[in-house]
Amino acid sequence: HAATDEARAGDALREEFRVLQSLKHDNIVQVHELGVTDTNTPFYTMELLRGADLATKPNALPASDILEACCCGLDVLHGRGLVHSDLKPSYVFVTEQRLCKLMDFGLVQGHRSAAVEQPFGTLAYLPPERLSGFVEPDPRQDIFSLGAILFEVLQGRAAFAGRTVAETLKSIQEVNLDKLLRDLQPNWRALLSRMLAVDPGERFATAWEVLQTWRVRNDLDPPAPTTLDVFVGR
Repeated sequence: HAATDEARAGDALREEFRVLQSLKHDNIVQVHELGVTDTNTPFYTMELLRGADLATKPNALPASDILEACCCGLDVLHGRGLVHSDLKPSYVFVTEQRLCKLMDFGLVQGHRSAAVEQPFGTLAYLPPERLSGFVEPDPRQDIFSLGAILFEVLQGRAAFAGRTVAETLKSIQEVNLDKLLRDLQPNWRALLSRMLAVDPGERFATAWEVLQTWRVRNDLDPPAPTTLDVFVGR
């Protein structure tokens, strides 16, 4: 069994490397080489990052900058037909140059692929539909997770939490968004009420729609198309 587990872990790492290699964007961590150690353990090298993730330093950037950077990174990911599936504060890194990067793509899945048994990922950032069994990967799941991250950055506490797993599950499945978001500024309350909607059909369909809506509501210029050499967050 140990050998089988090691083989699966190696396959997962090689797949993560393949995915990251295809995502050349400054709001996504970049990888360099894939190799194996003397004991035949696979590894890959990635760019050296100095700074802190949002779990360590939630105020590393203003929430609006985090929103824009993450939406640009997710737009590239989703445009490749992929879903991150495990977005959380420790996987959003802010460099010393104030550049925001999405990290850790070990659970990435293709959207519109076959439904898989759920949940997996980190409970406090999982959308409700991921808790109910088999569900197809969908970009709107990442949008929910990003909404939970932004709430935590803005409020200094997790959107969904409990003393036990059961309590955390209940806080996600039975959330009262009016109550949860009542202390936020109106612009954030309007945005997060859609990002954190229990019904996926009521959420933004794409990360690009999130960013476009945010900019329109705040009288900002429309976002430029995401390209491989465009980045935000510094």
